[in-house]
Amino acid sequence: MSLSSTVSPVAQAPRLLVVSDFDGTLAGISEDPMNVPVEATSIAALSALAGMPDTRVFILSGRNLAQLDVVCPTKPPILRVGSHGAEPEGHEATLTPKQRAALDALAAELESLCEGVEGAFVEYKPYQRVFHYIRVRDEALMRRLLDEVAALDPRGTHVTWGKRVVEFSVSTATKGTWLSEDIARWQPQATVFLGDDTTDEHGFEVLGENDLSVKVGPGDTVANTRVSTIAEVGELLHALAHTRAERIDVATLTPEQRYHLAAAEMAAVLAQVGPEHEEPARAALAPLLGDTNAPTADWAAWSTDPAHADATPEIMERAHSLAAKVGARTYFPAL
Repeated sequence: MSLSSTVSPVAQAPRLLVVSDFDGTLAGISEDPMNVPVEATSIAALSALAGMPDTRVFILSGRNLAQLDVVCPTKPPILRVGSHGAEPEGHEATLTPKQRAALDALAAELESLCEGVEGAFVEYKPYQRVFHYIRVRDEALMRRLLDEVAALDPRGTHVTWGKRVVEFSVSTATKGTWLSEDIARWQPQATVFLGDDTTDEHGFEVLGENDLSVKVGPGDTVANTRVSTIAEVGELLHALAHTRAERIDVATLTPEQRYHLAAAEMAAVLAQVGPEHEEPARAALAPLLGDTNAPTADWAAWSTDPAHADATPEIMERAHSLAAKVGARTYFPAL
């Protein structure tokens, strides 16, 4: 089945919810969790989708929000939710004394297991403690470590075995519970959810027959669609954004909606700008931002101010001009 035929039914939905996992889906897996390769095509497509009418876009990750701030190059209107749904943006994590005691005790035991083991470490998240072993090279030692981790008293936490990680969580939130709640709250006619790990199966399980669930990579899954690589994720999201953009009747848009499309077009182009294109990007943005030295990251803050709506035609013109210079894909016609 072609990508266009795969995405076309959901792309036509009056209200569309698009949700993606981060690691292994939008970004590759790395031994250094704070330095992962992000698929620019995916971020560009999500940026375009987030600017479309009646379309909501979320990144739903097992990472905490503090980590996403570092590794995930997205800004509103793309929204982010951390800790498998327990940590929406703007949320302050709170733990009961019992929960904190359980996490502290588990952390101490996990740290003890990691002592003297090169490549094993413990990650501290607001609601979880996570044992990582992706860097452990000795297979026999790895199996022994995993046996010892499995033998730990979970102290009432929820234990999840993922890709080279074991997570102990005091939160009952899963990607499935978060998706169910947001779907109930916003009532989209279709939902798209993409993920690669065992924790993403909870999300696939709550989707309906009219939704698109996308498993990335090998392994058993209840998802109705599969792609092999993060590059293929980028192509699927591009097809989704392109197909949904085609259904927009520009003549019916309000000035505010036109502005959001122009801002999304620029964000999509900037997501595809590599270090070698930094100067053309700065030149394209300088007249809008009023600062020739402003980093391209400043675009997100500037473009969320509705006071700049009068600049819609110039934004779109500059986005398309920059795209032509750097070979980036675009999604919308001139406004």
